[in-house]
Order: sequence, then structure tokens, then C-alpha cells
Amino acid sequence: PGVSWSSSRFPLCPLFPQSKHAQPNTMSWESLIYLLVLGALALLIAKYTLLYIYQYHIMRRPMPASQLVTLPEDFPSWKDIPSRDHFCVIGAGFGGLGMGTQLKMRQLPFHILEKTTHYGGNWSHRVYSTVHMISSKKVTEFKEYPMDKTLPIFPSAKQLWQYLSDYTNHFRLHDQIQYDSTVLRVDPLTAQEFLDLPDEFTVHPGQDGFLTPETPPDVNKVVRGQDPEYLRIRDPERKGAKVVPEGDADGRFGYKVTIYRSNAEDGGNPINIVRRYKGVIIANGHDWDPRIPSYPGNPTMEIIHSVKYYDPSVLKGKRVLVVGGGTSACDIAVEASRVGKSSHISMRRGYWILPRILFGRPVAEVFQSWIPLKIQQLIFELGLYIAVGRNSDFGLENPKFSVFDHTITINNPIIEELAKGNIIPHGDLVSLDGNTVTFKDGKKIDVDLVVLATGHHTRVPMIEHLVEHKKGAPQFLNGITHPNYRNLYFFGLGHARHGAGSLFSCGGEVICCLIKQQEKLVFPVGKLLKHMGSKFKSAGKHTEEVIIDPHRAFGQAWFARHFSSTLPWWERTLFSKEIKNLNKTD
Repeated sequence: PGVSWSSSRFPLCPLFPQSKHAQPNTMSWESLIYLLVLGALALLIAKYTLLYIYQYHIMRRPMPASQLVTLPEDFPSWKDIPSRDHFCVIGAGFGGLGMGTQLKMRQLPFHILEKTTHYGGNWSHRVYSTVHMISSKKVTEFKEYPMDKTLPIFPSAKQLWQYLSDYTNHFRLHDQIQYDSTVLRVDPLTAQEFLDLPDEFTVHPGQDGFLTPETPPDVNKVVRGQDPEYLRIRDPERKGAKVVPEGDADGRFGYKVTIYRSNAEDGGNPINIVRRYKGVIIANGHDWDPRIPSYPGNPTMEIIHSVKYYDPSVLKGKRVLVVGGGTSACDIAVEASRVGKSSHISMRRGYWILPRILFGRPVAEVFQSWIPLKIQQLIFELGLYIAVGRNSDFGLENPKFSVFDHTITINNPIIEELAKGNIIPHGDLVSLDGNTVTFKDGKKIDVDLVVLATGHHTRVPMIEHLVEHKKGAPQFLNGITHPNYRNLYFFGLGHARHGAGSLFSCGGEVICCLIKQQEKLVFPVGKLLKHMGSKFKSAGKHTEEVIIDPHRAFGQAWFARHFSSTLPWWERTLFSKEIKNLNKTD
């Protein structure tokens, strides 16, 4: 009776032959080892299958499909609701408009404070006239407002501006936007201020507490190293004066927001408006504060930063040197090769330069959430090598990092113009003296204009007294919330590998979920998320920028939608002792 467990019952495994001493109804050691090996392999396969599903189907998700959302005609305007019950959104650019729409869709009252007289951010007044999007319209559109199908795959700046204008009109955001409103400072209210301060009051020039905006940096002074204040306030490791809030000033009573209004269009005098808000969402962008390097020497040539480049006419007939290796640097160098007397480009390292179209599709649409990053990097690097070649074939340094470990440079014509000799490549720049530029390899050239396309600092000047920085990045958990403050959020930290609108739609959903759950929590939601394993965003190993993986961001939004309602339970479980102590104190 029974089944023989001798190795003769396993004919498919020649590695474990029948033992001479095995009994018919007993298991041999070889058979036992065979079963253990099979079991271990099955467990390994199951483990890595589950890890793959978790990493690439849950934590990283595909871009959500776009679907038009229309608000009802009788949607509330919130004009009669005091500001202390509103959220303050700082900035009416791409991110601020998207955040405003997400708040409006969930009927959360808000104001958008914009320092200029236009909505749309860089796309309304600061991009150069010839620019086209580097991400396709499919990944750039807000998912609640698809782009017109008649638009080209890569719309121009004018077309994108018109899209943002249509978006603002469709969601009726004009009533919530207040222009000429530069936010200078945000402070959490104390219990006493909550009782004493009015909802809004005005401070005039000459009165105590009147604040003015910081002066934009003088490029010529910074380049010569004559502006130490520029470097001091942009120290990449700077710490806030009050990193840990004192007492009850953690946002539980709201925030005091100091606003500067120039009143220039009305011919009036500047004023400060100090206003109370329930919470603050910072969407001030990251392409406005220029990163300006300094060089030895006494240059006399014209020097500008790319943030002040608007039109190719400034390049006409000039010997132009562009410093940098990003998309803007390549665009300007190509324009200089067409209208300038000569065009040079200086890159301090190698960059991955991608075309807009690869494998027959827009580059941004080639990314797939289910393919591991290392495999995607291998596919892209191999594809570029086959289709284009190495950077060194065109006089550029080969990159020493993998593609996607740095912000992506997307430019089609740069390689062609380098191959034609219309753009002359150089290594790192070491000095500027007179009209002469000296490079690391000792070469010297004379130029009329230097364009510094050297990127931008990520800055939040209105709360730099509250948060610390690491490698130049303000420290927010998952790039969104802070462990010490309630209802204080950052929206749009870092550079995504592709797209904008879909990420802003999903990011806005996450913040709205956190806002609703914060009402049910005892402690700041950021403190709970940190305890649960959320990390601060920091710059990448090979870049000064924070790199955002879009598919991971989509995964976070999916998690927030489905599981944020469990946060109160997690708080009661993880902070049970602290909550009991608070109850005893009360």
C-alpha cells in the first residue's frame, strides 16, 4: 500500500539516479533534495513575479486616458466664503491652472495668486518665439481636457498658449485668479494670531513689516563673481530658520500670506496685502530663477541667460557661444547657426541627445510602464547608437551616465548642424576675458554674445524660512508634502521624463485626497506618510535637477485614489500612544 517515493518515480530528473540502498516505500536523499530544489525555484519564481507585478503594474502605472470633463453651469463661485476657508494656490502657470481645476472639481474653495498680469506661466510670456514642445500632445494634455485632434503632434508655443487659454475658459478659472499678486512670505498662524488677526489687512510703504520682492540677479555681476548675495540665498544645502514649527504653529490654524501688489497698471503705489488662508499650495514653477555660473576674467562681450532669450533676432550677425547641453541650449545654437555669423556650443560633459521621433513614435510615447527602467535604457541607448551613432562622432563628449539618469535633451537639428560644421563644439568653459573665451583644452575663440543656457534653480522663496534644502531641492515628501506642516503642499517639483498635463492632473488628485484626509487626522499627513516610508525628493546623481518618473507618479495617484481613505486608521494604529498622550493633556 502507499506510493513509492524512490527516485525511480522521477524519470524527468536524470540528475538524481536511483540509489542502490533505497527502499521501495521510502524517500531517498536524492529525491528529497530534488523536491527542495523544485520548491526553492518555485518560491523564487513566485517572489520575483510578485515583485515585478508590484513594481511595474502597481507602483508604476500607464498614463491615464484623457476624457473631457464639463462643470455644471450652476457651479458655486465661493465669493461669499472668507479667505480663511480658501486654499491659496501660488502661480497661474501650467501647474497652478491644473491644481485649480482639481480643487474646483472637488468643490474646495481656492484663490490663485499670480505675480504677472497673465495666466499660463512661461508659455504666456517667457518662451522664445520659435519653440515647439518636446513632448507630444498626447502626454502633454491635461487628462480632463484633451487637446484638439487637429493640432500637430508637437504644438508650437502659440498653440500651447491657446490650449491653456481654452482650458482656463472651459473650467472658468478667471474668477479665482488674482493678478499682480507676488507672494513674498507664508507663515503658519499661531493660536493667538488665529484669534487676533483679521482675514485681510494692508501694509503701506514706510510701515513696519512692509516687504518688497527680491531684485533679479545682474548676469554680468554674477558671471564676474561680484554678487555674493546671489550664491548665499541659493546655497544648495541651506536650511530654514524654523525647520521644526514652534508650539501650535504647524498649520492647524491656517496660514498668513503676505502679498505684494505693484499697482503699476493703475498708476498707484505698491502695497502689501496680508491675508489668511486655510492652506497653501505652491505651484511657482522651476524655470524662472536662472542658474548663472561665474568665471575668472573681465569679459566685455554681451552676456545673457537663456531665460531672457525670446527671439533669434538677438543672434543675427553675431559670433555666438551657447553654454549648456540641454534642449534650450541646442535650440539656440541651431538658430545661431542659421542667422548668426558663427555658432559655438560649450558642454562641460556628455549628454544624451534624443530625436523627437524614435522607433516611428514620439520619444515620450515609447516609454512603457511595464518595462523595467534598465531594459528601457538599454533599448534607447542601442537604438540611438544604431540610428545616430556616438556623440564623439560629432565632436561631443560621450555621456558617462545612462539615459534617463539626467534631464533629457531632445533636439533633431543639432546633430545635423554639427555634422555640417555649422556648429562648432567645445568642452567646458574656464574663463571669459574681453571678447575672448578660453576652454578647458586651452583653445580660445572671440565671440560677440554668450548665451548661458545653464538651467534654473528650484526655489520657493516664500517658505525658505520653513523648509531645508538638499542638493538644491526643497525637502518635501514625495515632492508634495512636509512632515511638519498641515495643508502646505508643493506642486510640480522636479523635471519629468516626459509630459506635463497628465502629471499635473494626477498630482492635483493626490493633493486633493490628502487635503480631505487631513481633516480626519490628528497630526500632519506628511508626518504619517514619513512614518509609513515616504521619502524626500532629491536631485539625481548626475544632475542638479530632481528627476520624476511619470509612471511612478501615476502609480502614486492610483494609490491615493484607492487607499488614502485608510490613512486615519493607519494614524490610530501607528501613533496610538501619541494620540492617548494628547487626549490626556487635553
